[in-house]
Amino acid sequence: MLRLIVCLGWIFSASAWADLTIEGHNTQVEYDRNDRFRMYLRQEQMRVDRLTDEKINGPGEVLSTTLIRFNGEPAGVIHLDHGAKTARVVATIEAGSHDEALTGTARVVKRDETRNISGHKAQAYDFSFVHEIDALALLGPLMPPGMGGLLTLQLNVRGTSWVVPGQAGVGELVVFLNKLSQRHLVIPDLDGTPQPGGGTGTMAASGLAYGIAGVFAEIAGKGFPFLTTTHSVIEPGLDGAMGMMMQEALNGMGIGGRRTAETTVTGVATTPVDAALFYGGLLPEGYTLN
Repeated sequence: MLRLIVCLGWIFSASAWADLTIEGHNTQVEYDRNDRFRMYLRQEQMRVDRLTDEKINGPGEVLSTTLIRFNGEPAGVIHLDHGAKTARVVATIEAGSHDEALTGTARVVKRDETRNISGHKAQAYDFSFVHEIDALALLGPLMPPGMGGLLTLQLNVRGTSWVVPGQAGVGELVVFLNKLSQRHLVIPDLDGTPQPGGGTGTMAASGLAYGIAGVFAEIAGKGFPFLTTTHSVIEPGLDGAMGMMMQEALNGMGIGGRRTAETTVTGVATTPVDAALFYGGLLPEGYTLN
């Protein structure tokens, strides 16, 4: 999810609409994992494909796809597993605004440093934000009796984005992200019950999505992000034995500790995108909705 949300952090205002194709790779440092991706944007729909490495199962095989669309059956954020031929609604997109808890915590600061990236002169911008998470919604039965609602967790995110001014396609990207930021992501809990901003590890992803949307709305106004490094960590909002216990619970769920992702754009094209990639707002033929 972090990979997807980092990819989503690239959108600003446009004059004339054009389709957009972005290629690159995303590295998850702690897992020594490097995934290739290809992103398509067409008529306010976004598709992000995770690709195999050229050395595995042939060049560019699509392993999974994340669709983001405001209309369709189903609509929302949909994850497609092409091996199992299954589809899962990761989040629905409903009317509302992004999380107000981020107000005052987001920071974007220009760094006095430039770098040559893929033949472009890129300017560095450092960013950060903090998002509070309801510990009860995230840890559930792991919480001690009577402590529900009294403790909070903090999602701390910081990073650096290297942007290139004047890059073709950045306007279209902005339009899409701005529209997404005007909606509320509703993420189902483990039992399938829709809960705004809720649901185990997806709770953090929701907060991250809101934060990235707001932060990159400012960054992308400076130019197209060609290289973005994001550090994130979920930490208990208290010290002592209780804080250590909560940290151990997070570690046991696989969401404790620091996470570092680096997203690099290797190509941007504004040529027409095939409408068939979005399945006409439906699921691909033969796929089962979980």
